Amino acid sequence: MNLLAWQGVFMFLTVATATTILLAVFMRHRHQLAVARAATAPDEAYRVLAATATAEVARMADELTALKTAVSEVQRLLREVG
Repeated sequence: MNLLAWQGVFMFLTVATATTILLAVFMRHRHQLAVARAATAPDEAYRVLAATATAEVARMADELTALKTAVSEVQRLLREVG
């Protein structure tokens, strides 16, 4: 019985098993990371949407203030003329 040949087979099986286990752990970690990123993506999109909406509301408020000022000026002029 050639023991040296069997030692090579056992070494190969050991390395193959360890590689398979490490690969499985790595793939599971990558999957969990992808799930976590997918869960946080909508939150970030909502934050961006909220910031954009807030800026738009502020711009509209400024325009409304300018419009109120213009209308009050027109009313004042109409009172002076009328």
